[in-house]
Amino acid sequence: MAHMIEPLTPESMAGIYGRPGSLAARLAPKLAVKTKIVVIMLVLLAFVVVWCAIDGALLPPPDTPSIFGLYTATQDFQRVSLPLLNDPVGLLFVVAAVAAPFFCLKQVDAIRVFNPMNERNMAYRLHSLDLDTINEYVARANRLFRLVGTRWVSAGFFVGATGCVCLLYSQVHKTGLLPDWNPSNLSTAEWRIRVRDGWWANWDEHTVCALALIGLGIYMLYFAFKQLAMGAIFAHFVSRSLKVKYGVAPDLSMNRDGYYGLRPLRYFMQWTYVVAVTDFVTVLGLVAVWLPFDQLSVFLTLTVMTTNVFFVLYPTVKAAGGTIVEKNAYVAHIQSLPGLTTDQKMTEVERIWAVPHLPFRLRSTLSALTVYLLLPVLLGLVSTIIQND
Repeated sequence: MAHMIEPLTPESMAGIYGRPGSLAARLAPKLAVKTKIVVIMLVLLAFVVVWCAIDGALLPPPDTPSIFGLYTATQDFQRVSLPLLNDPVGLLFVVAAVAAPFFCLKQVDAIRVFNPMNERNMAYRLHSLDLDTINEYVARANRLFRLVGTRWVSAGFFVGATGCVCLLYSQVHKTGLLPDWNPSNLSTAEWRIRVRDGWWANWDEHTVCALALIGLGIYMLYFAFKQLAMGAIFAHFVSRSLKVKYGVAPDLSMNRDGYYGLRPLRYFMQWTYVVAVTDFVTVLGLVAVWLPFDQLSVFLTLTVMTTNVFFVLYPTVKAAGGTIVEKNAYVAHIQSLPGLTTDQKMTEVERIWAVPHLPFRLRSTLSALTVYLLLPVLLGLVSTIIQND
């Protein structure tokens, strides 16, 4: 069936999401995109765990106390260990990194069905829309998606991700680890160097594990750049389309899926929240736990926080705005129906405005914002208590 409004094609920004003609699409063509990504996730995770086990970096060595031994130490240890399974930030980082393309896929799928969802929900007034203008906006968005998927832009993202990750790792290797989390009788300088020397991703003793960590960081940041570009393109498309009265459109004639036809939008926003909170907690762990919480850490934390809040709140506001536009249009449609009495029309109008503007509760957004605001404060308090203990 031909669409009056052309669909968006965010999958064209990366071959792994099924871009036609890409190498990833040609490999195992019978496998679904989701299956391919899950297989890649499991392979990467298995490699990190197995190699850490082979390299003696998964569990504490029997002759070397774990870092947690220093929390109750009365004597001076010459060496401590921080294996992968004792490194909460490292575990979170590895899981977040291998899951990065899967998170992005969920948003790709939701954006891809956005226009078909709207076309189905607003079928009663499609003929009154400026379809040429809307399809022009769709074409522009799709050109930008393809631009993000070109070799030059992808190479730029890769180089940028590589530079950021290598810089961060060199900083960790230079300054040591966990400087603000020292409860022992060692000096801070001595503590963080000993922790770094016993770290599972220490370049000098666990080079392959260090390379795996750097590679996963590049992998995660590369997809984060793609995801940010995709979100910006989609947000710009929605913002422009609202000017011609085309936005998020619930099906106000019936509640067929429990969310007035907006279940795909609900999935999109849910995964947006998951990605935003995961990215923020991961970055906060890197800059506030692994590294000293200084001016650079505050800057990086605020940068990630501001970026993610924008990509959570802005789509939420635009979605609510589109729903209001659709409600006004549907009320006008009801008022124009000749077969309804005045009382019936008033009853229908009241029902329409009682429909929630968004297919999720506002407290979901507030919960995400609470994590953003309270977690840095909580980490600061805990590290202060440990230091003063």
